[in-house]
Amino acid sequence: MSSGDVVARIVAERPWVIYVLLGLLDSGGVATASDVASLLGLNTYVVKRGMWWLKKYGLVEIDEDSTPQRYRVKSLPPTVERLRSSKRVCGNTTVAEYGDAYIAFVSRRDEVVTHVVPRALVEALLRGEGAKAPPRLLAVARRVVDTIMCRR
Repeated sequence: MSSGDVVARIVAERPWVIYVLLGLLDSGGVATASDVASLLGLNTYVVKRGMWWLKKYGLVEIDEDSTPQRYRVKSLPPTVERLRSSKRVCGNTTVAEYGDAYIAFVSRRDEVVTHVVPRALVEALLRGEGAKAPPRLLAVARRVVDTIMCRR
C-alpha cells in the first residue's frame, strides 16, 4: 500500500487519527502521549488509542528505550505534510485542506469530532455567496470559514 493510500484510508476510516498525528508532528515528531494530549486538549487515553491506530497504519513507532513511553513518527507521507502546512487553528477547532475538501477537527476532552466539507462550499461562503447545502453541512462549513478567518 502506498503512503498516499494510507492517508486516504485513514481519512475514510478514522479521520480523527490524523489530528493525533498532527499533534505528534507539532511536538517535534517524538513525544509521550501525555505531551500530545496536553497540546491537543485531549485526555491521554484518546491520544494513546490514536497512537495505536497510527502504529497499525505504519506511521508511528514506539521508542522502546524511553520511560515514559515515547512515540516517534516512522513514516511521513507527503499528503500529511500538505495537511500540516494548510492547518488553521481557532479555539478547539482545527481545519486542514485535503484534496477537494477541508477536514474540520473539533477537539473535546474525550473525543475528536471530524467533518469533511467540500472545498467548493467553503470557498463560496468565503466569497460571501449564498450556498445551497443541507443545514448541518452548512453549519459545519461556516465553522470551517470561522476557523480559517479565526472569528470566534
